[in-house]
Amino acid sequence: MFDKVRSIFAHGVNIKHSLLKVAISCAENGYAVWFITPQEINSLPDNLPIPDTEVSKLLTFLYLKDYSDFLSILHGIHGWNKIPNIIIVNSLNVYVREDNNDFVSAAHIISNVISAGMVCAKKHKDNKAMVLMGCSNIDFYKKFIDLHCSEVFNADSNDLGLIVNG
Repeated sequence: MFDKVRSIFAHGVNIKHSLLKVAISCAENGYAVWFITPQEINSLPDNLPIPDTEVSKLLTFLYLKDYSDFLSILHGIHGWNKIPNIIIVNSLNVYVREDNNDFVSAAHIISNVISAGMVCAKKHKDNKAMVLMGCSNIDFYKKFIDLHCSEVFNADSNDLGLIVNG
C-alpha cells in the first residue's frame, strides 16, 4: 500500500495553516489537490501568498460538515472528472467520533481516506497518490498511525515543506 499511496498524519496547534501551506505548495508543483475541511476558508493566513490562477485551478476545497458527508465524497471519488493526486483532510477529529472513544469510526475513516488515495493512484499515470490527514491532537490516533500511516509530522516543530519534497 505505501508504495502507491503515501499516507501521512500531521498534528499540531496550527494544523489548518500548515495544511493550507502544504496544499498550495503541492499545487505549485503541479499536483491536483483536494483540501477537505469542515468549515469554509474565507481568507488565507497573512504569511501565505494568494496562489496565481494556474495554481488555483489545481486546488479543490471541499467543505464537508460531518461523517456522512465525508464518507459520501470519498466513496464517490471514482466518479469525479478531476481526480486529485493529493487528498488533504483538515480537522480529522470532526469526522471521527473521538469524543465517544469510537475507535471503530476512526479506523473506518482513516481506512476510507487511504482507499480513496488508492483510487487516485490508479487514475494517475505514475500510480502514486498522497493522503495527508491532520488534527490538533495526536493522542486519540496513536493506535492507528503505525498501522495506517507511513509518516507522522508535528506541524509545530517540523517543516511540513518536507512533505512536498519527500
